[in-house]
Amino acid sequence: MSRLVKNKKYFEDTAKLSAEISREMTVGLDILNNIQKPIATFFGSHKAKREEPLFEHCLNTAKRLGAMGYVVLTGGDSGFSYAASLGANESQTQSVGFHAALLKPDYLVDSLYTHSFSFEYLFARRFLLSIKSEALVFYPGGFSTLNELFEYLLLMEIGTVDSVPIICVGKQFWAGLKEWLVDSPAKLDYFTRASDLGLITIVDTVDEVVDLVKEK
Repeated sequence: MSRLVKNKKYFEDTAKLSAEISREMTVGLDILNNIQKPIATFFGSHKAKREEPLFEHCLNTAKRLGAMGYVVLTGGDSGFSYAASLGANESQTQSVGFHAALLKPDYLVDSLYTHSFSFEYLFARRFLLSIKSEALVFYPGGFSTLNELFEYLLLMEIGTVDSVPIICVGKQFWAGLKEWLVDSPAKLDYFTRASDLGLITIVDTVDEVVDLVKEK
């Protein structure tokens, strides 16, 4: 007996699957194509609490970028997505939320968003969170955040998409990951180019994020 039970829905009715994915991609791309300003996307854990220092950091970063004319795009959830959306609202810029349907957020405030959509397919959501963004700002997170980070790094590494700033906020959180990349994959020459590690910049302050976005 096959152990693939949940997976069946993805390969047994291919016509239905293709139609569902096409719909999500079309809606997402239509939302993005109706935005005429530069976009900055914020990533990070949906479990981040408001009392955490980086919550306010995220809010202030989004507020600064919003004041510079950027539209703020997030995962449309609680945690750091919520912080960035609050910052966008304070700067009176557009706020776009691309929510993952499988998550059950503690709160989802529709009034925070000028545009929002809920995705069943995370790979479609990941693509749309990045494809029109001119800066990708990562706050601490778990598997989902790391998945997004490494997918975008790969696409930029192999030249499939344009390189844009990938900014990881919080040296204490991200430094170990950068050290591992240097000590293991880089030493084994597993990267396409020696400069690939330069795709990631780790910072601590709001000013550093803003300056990197300005330099793009």
